[in-house]
Amino acid sequence: MNKETIHERIEAYLAGTLTAAEREALERDIAADPELAAELELHRRLERVVSDREKRVFRQKVAEVAQEFPPPGPVVGPNPLPGAFIALLAIVLGIALRSYLFHQPAHTPASEPPAILQDTIADTEAPDSAEMKEIIADTVQTAPPPKPQQPARSPFAPNPTLEKELTQPRDAYVSVETALLEAFPGDAAGTRQIRFSGRMLTALEPPELELVLLNNSLPQGKPLLRLPVAITLIDEGNRFRAFAGKKAYSLEAEQTVALPDGLYYGRLVIVGQTTSLWTGKF
Repeated sequence: MNKETIHERIEAYLAGTLTAAEREALERDIAADPELAAELELHRRLERVVSDREKRVFRQKVAEVAQEFPPPGPVVGPNPLPGAFIALLAIVLGIALRSYLFHQPAHTPASEPPAILQDTIADTEAPDSAEMKEIIADTVQTAPPPKPQQPARSPFAPNPTLEKELTQPRDAYVSVETALLEAFPGDAAGTRQIRFSGRMLTALEPPELELVLLNNSLPQGKPLLRLPVAITLIDEGNRFRAFAGKKAYSLEAEQTVALPDGLYYGRLVIVGQTTSLWTGKF
């Protein structure tokens, strides 16, 4: 809803021209929107200021008209004509003034709050009006204090969450016995050759694995790359390596990527899951 529509609804609300359903709908909006409630209060204050000024102008006009029509000379006994004439004239002027105010086009505020206040002051009270100063103080929006800037995080700073994973216990069903994550300068400038090798023990069908490469950003690092891990059964003369029929598998992953200098982490995970079987860094 644009500002012009909001102002028209508020003015109709204050003038008592809304239907019962429209009035209830606006009151619900005001209760749910603090800014709309503040706008209503501003219109009420401005209406009081304008009303007081119009009353003073109206009384002055009545006095001026009364001076233009003086009593027709001294009479014997009470003469009610001047008083009745002035009362009738006051009623006519009151109706005309109310009709003029009711049919005035809705004032469209400028985009900046200070401009709204300056226009309102010029149309109603003098700048030194105590009530207008109170309205200005309640309405002017002060800029929030600037947020303190956080110091830039070093690309080599350890990530606490990922550091804890370096010493996590092994999985009971799919355990990584040994693993090594290395990085070597690539053939092209700014590139690195990432190599991962390891040994896994499991009695289950070996799951599909991938190595997720992350930077050291907080809180859990930003994933930069996902490397598929090749899994190969180690032939040990058909002998099981451990209890529960576990077999040994070799793990291999390698890829050359462009990486700036910094601290990086590698998480070995089952594809589609988030739990790390092993975490290393380089």
